[in-house]
Amino acid sequence: MKSHWKFWCDAKNEKNAGVVLSKLRNSFFLNVVDHTIDPYHKGGYVISLVAAGRATTWNDHIVEVIAAGQTLGRGWTILGDINDQAEGWSNESNVSGITSVQWACDMRYGS
Repeated sequence: MKSHWKFWCDAKNEKNAGVVLSKLRNSFFLNVVDHTIDPYHKGGYVISLVAAGRATTWNDHIVEVIAAGQTLGRGWTILGDINDQAEGWSNESNVSGITSVQWACDMRYGS
């Protein structure tokens, strides 16, 4: 199952955002299968990741994603319906250069 992540970083250019992405990959225990780095209209960059975990059931997938989130930040707000479409948000990242983190899982799309 897959999860979708966004990381807002205060990098001044795309090269520096790439350095932040490298830090994320070292902190992230899910397998990153795709990523993009895009300028953010309010300044900085948004790093978007698609990650695949080991879980094969929805419940295990959600626990795995929340656990991954706990390694990357604290003070999480959980949104959506945990049964089929969940999202988490934190403005308290543990990774230097990251200002906000969001994860999303949607059972309807197998991710």
